[in-house]
Amino acid sequence: MSTMRAGEPIDSEILLDQAAVSFLVRLPGSTRARVARLVRHWRPADAVRALAGGDPAVADVLAGCQGIDALRRSWQHWCTGADLDAEAFALRNAGVSVWWVGQPGWSAVFADDVDPPAALFVRGMLSIVEQPRVAIVGTRHSTAHGREMARLLGRQLADAGVAVVSGLALGIDAAAHAGALGSGRSMESVAPRGRPIAVVGSGLDIVYPRQNARLWEDVGADGLLVSESPLGRGPIPAAFPERNRIIAQLGMVLVVVESHAKGGSLITVDRALERGRRVLAVPGNPLSLASAGTNRLLQGSAEHRAAFPCLGADDVLALLDLDRVSALTYADPRVGPSDDGTALLALMGWDPWAVGRLVPRSGRPVADVTLALAELEAEGWVGRTGGHWHRLATRPW
Repeated sequence: MSTMRAGEPIDSEILLDQAAVSFLVRLPGSTRARVARLVRHWRPADAVRALAGGDPAVADVLAGCQGIDALRRSWQHWCTGADLDAEAFALRNAGVSVWWVGQPGWSAVFADDVDPPAALFVRGMLSIVEQPRVAIVGTRHSTAHGREMARLLGRQLADAGVAVVSGLALGIDAAAHAGALGSGRSMESVAPRGRPIAVVGSGLDIVYPRQNARLWEDVGADGLLVSESPLGRGPIPAAFPERNRIIAQLGMVLVVVESHAKGGSLITVDRALERGRRVLAVPGNPLSLASAGTNRLLQGSAEHRAAFPCLGADDVLALLDLDRVSALTYADPRVGPSDDGTALLALMGWDPWAVGRLVPRSGRPVADVTLALAELEAEGWVGRTGGHWHRLATRPW
């Protein structure tokens, strides 16, 4: 597969085909199966021409589709007025390329998919899909501990050369991507570091959620943004369960960090199990609603355990037959804490602390503790959530 970045100058015929696929996806009544049939039978640009010209072969290609006669007439009308040049310009202007069934590398990723896409819109380095890939998902309403675990997993897996797949949602998804972007893999390492892959539920020109705009741009620049939605299509509720099946397929292993008793993460688990993927879950506090779903996955039943416990990146790397985290060389980008800061971190451990509890335990004046916490926060060693301070294993930005 080419290492070409999406949006760079490419062969004009390929660009025309990308525009044609984008146009076919937008047609009224278009479905994954119908688009896949067309682009398997013809080159995409030729498929648009065949539809516009009323080619009799269209009936054979779409045989069995409900309402085929009305569909052919409707599509002939739309394709007659197709402006593929404008479609191509919109793609190039957005820095987006189209990857569709039958192209190089497609079968390596989607050959065993029970419900594959017909086409994906991408921004970034498509060659990243050749790396080992692990999906990390979880609730939007996450805890500070959950986000920290997701960041740590994202960073350590990226350090091990694993691409981190997630949905770029708030909470666990965003933390996993931030961790992967903050990889501290030594430049002396032979294997390339893993890059983030974000599968989103809107067109790649519509950032959602807006709070993740910076992260969205960083993933597009350093990794790969993927969407089944064409340009201009905003987020709709139905798009997110569909997005979850692509996350499940792209991830060779799925890790759930935090999940409530119901939610999108558990839909992703179902899609992963349908595809024969191994699922791991991070154990959580039994009293935390954010861990109700993950703990239930681990509990399973007497006959079946849906998920294996994940206590760290080594548990994931073992399933991929990759080097353990302990064997890797790191280069933490953070400025090392002062002696006072180091002592305070050791006292805090990994529990959240209110200043009112931390001061008497430290035996230091409140002004000194407050100043040390402010310095540690600026350096990326601690964070605040709801008035409580907690350690950070990785820099959160």
